[in-house]
Amino acid sequence: MKLAKHYLFIVACIIAFAINANAQTPQFINYQAIARDASGSILSDQPIGVQLTINDGSPTGTTQYNERQTVTTNNFGLFNLQIGNGTPVSGTMGGITWSSGPKYLLVGIDPTGGTSYVAMGSQQLISVPYSFYADNAANAANLTGTVTMGADVTGTNSAATVVKLQGSPVSAAAPAAGQVLQWASGAWTPSTLTGTVTMGGDVTGTNSAATVAKLQGSPVSAAAPATGQVLQWASGAWTPSTLAGTVTMGGDVTGTSSAATVAKLQGSPVSATAPAAGQVLQWAAGAWTPSTPTGTVTMGGDVTGTSSAAPVVSLQGSPVSATAPAAGQVLQWASGAWTPSAPPAAAWNLTGNAGTAPATNFVGTTDPNALRFRVNNTWAGEISLSGASNASYGLNAGSSFTSGNSNTAMGAGSLQYTTGGYSNTACGYQSLDHNTTGYYNTAMGQESLDAITTGNQNTALGYKASPGLAGAGTSFTNWTGIGAYSGGFASSGNSVELGNSSVSHLYAEVSLTVVSDGRIKDNIKANVPGLDFINLLRPVTYNLNIHRQNALMGKDAEKDWEGKYDIEKKTMSGFIAQEVGQAAKAAGYDFSGVDQPSGPNGLYGIRYSDFVPSLVKAVQEQQQLINNLQNQVEALLKTVQDMENKK
Repeated sequence: MKLAKHYLFIVACIIAFAINANAQTPQFINYQAIARDASGSILSDQPIGVQLTINDGSPTGTTQYNERQTVTTNNFGLFNLQIGNGTPVSGTMGGITWSSGPKYLLVGIDPTGGTSYVAMGSQQLISVPYSFYADNAANAANLTGTVTMGADVTGTNSAATVVKLQGSPVSAAAPAAGQVLQWASGAWTPSTLTGTVTMGGDVTGTNSAATVAKLQGSPVSAAAPATGQVLQWASGAWTPSTLAGTVTMGGDVTGTSSAATVAKLQGSPVSATAPAAGQVLQWAAGAWTPSTPTGTVTMGGDVTGTSSAAPVVSLQGSPVSATAPAAGQVLQWASGAWTPSAPPAAAWNLTGNAGTAPATNFVGTTDPNALRFRVNNTWAGEISLSGASNASYGLNAGSSFTSGNSNTAMGAGSLQYTTGGYSNTACGYQSLDHNTTGYYNTAMGQESLDAITTGNQNTALGYKASPGLAGAGTSFTNWTGIGAYSGGFASSGNSVELGNSSVSHLYAEVSLTVVSDGRIKDNIKANVPGLDFINLLRPVTYNLNIHRQNALMGKDAEKDWEGKYDIEKKTMSGFIAQEVGQAAKAAGYDFSGVDQPSGPNGLYGIRYSDFVPSLVKAVQEQQQLINNLQNQVEALLKTVQDMENKK
């Protein structure tokens, strides 16, 4: 399946701003969205192609507007654009009939930034974009009552009378057909035009009988023209004339316009001698003369001798050996010249090779420069030797290395934003892809440790094993996660997480050994409470709700799998961490068995093995009580026996 089919959009919001109806409404709709791929990972910092279509009436209705845009997402996959500000494919924003019924927006994308769009669905445009319709009804906003007019207009808005034009009075006289407004008696008055207008300038007479007497101030003869004549300047006027005669030529051409002879070329004489077939014009005896080429031309540059015997002695200025070549030889640079030589015994064939010797045949370089790989002219890996000692394989893997060194990236996008980080190992698609300057990190598995940006000494093994969301800017140190989806918002540095929230069993042949050497312990005190703490505890049974747990840990986007939620059906026995913490506080016990969350979405935890010292102390205290009671019983039995003996 092509990579482009793995992408989808999650629309964040569409915002349109309606301007006051009396102003010019901008023909744009703000559109904002977050781009994610099919697994929920954000598409950050990459150009995407977007196609926006507005259909009338329904998602499959008539298309009224279609446009294309190319935008670039930010670090969080967010992008903004304005519908109407792209490259139109069909229709215009101004041509959308907002008043004719509901409109639907259809969105298509090309995650590569091209125009191979994948349909992402549709949604109805609600309310706000219809402010465009208000632009066409700017002055029809449910006015009621009357408005008193002023200046050139009197009366009210419902019965307005124009009484002036630009402050000049207009007569109230009713006009007749064909009349015009003419200034008379101090007002613009309906009048019928009469009489004639006297012309001037190049035109004489009146408007009803005008004669052009001049052209640009120069007189025009009154003589009547004949067919084919032109206006020619003669006797101080433009006069009808018949063109006749010829024009005398000059310069390189002699004679007249009807019998012209080229006597020169660029001022140099041309011989009048008639040319013969095959001759050329050759400069001789002070003129360009028809001549038959003879003799030879002396060569120069890479070619020596004459035109009839010219050996090539150089190629682009580099000498060519005079040694005679043998069949099958090639020109090879040797001893300062291109010299006939036998071709190499074997060349590296793009379709496969046989009979290679590993000691001498290899793909690589023979100098200390890095070996870089590209696919479609895009970074696909690099192996460096001196200084950096980085190695990468995969599309954009390790493509940002600058000062970082000793890094290994295997898989598309792995370590792709690492600049100064060093001694990192990433194996898997987009593993450690958001790391920039972190070091000593090891990630094995797709998108493992993809939340780490500047953290150090972290280790992840498993699909999406990471302490947080991709690109969240985590800077943990010494975090270890083993298993698919291990880690989350509740993670913290200097900790180890095994498995995910669906794991219901941990198997091992022996118990976990905790380091407990007295040589490394300080401030040893025998102050562990027993019954005072144990009696405050409330043992309970319960069922886990890992739906709620995953939401708190930011893992709602995880895919489902068979048995993922089986653990919710299992009845558990234990304590409530918050209650244990309260009991320890009430007993005055600084108890290490409760893990506090590292943040508001973190989870409380209990170390059940840390209850053992208090349980041992409680047993000891009970044993002391038993011993005391046993001594009392023995004393009472002795007293009874003594009383029996005295009877």
